[in-house]
Amino acid sequence: MNTILEELTEFGELLCLKPKIKIVSPSLKDKSFFFIKNGYLQKYYSIKGKKHVFRLIESGDYCESFTVLQGEKNNYEYIETVSDTVIIKFDYQKSIIKINNSLMLSNFFKDLLSNFLFFQEKRILNFLALSPKERYKEFIETNYQKIGKYPDHIIASYLGITKETFSRFRNRKS
Repeated sequence: MNTILEELTEFGELLCLKPKIKIVSPSLKDKSFFFIKNGYLQKYYSIKGKKHVFRLIESGDYCESFTVLQGEKNNYEYIETVSDTVIIKFDYQKSIIKINNSLMLSNFFKDLLSNFLFFQEKRILNFLALSPKERYKEFIETNYQKIGKYPDHIIASYLGITKETFSRFRNRKS
């Protein structure tokens, strides 16, 4: 991955951000994607004034708005820092030229997109098939390291439950 980052770095801008900074929102129109060097972010949708956390993002991961990258209007999507965060912001237009001319970069982004689509499908299936308690248990089994790094209300929203329900599940032994 370091070789890939080095290839893209010439198009990237290093940013050091404080908590609660939006790097994607309906008001931001630039086509960018981001590599997280350090820190924690959340991707959420705000629908009718209610926040729905869709993804918890941390060091070593990439994030973007496919809606914006595809030229569609972003009405609901936000990506916001949760902690002090260091990111590399990449210009999509400049990077796509580089990606199209490099088999290594092309394969890397194909794999990245494939992993993202797998994650999205699994996330949707969990919401359709699992009860809130089962979603909580699955989260604890697979993402225990995120507890304490994200505020409880963000994890609760990610699980589709209230922070009170999250607290109740966490305080029960079974």
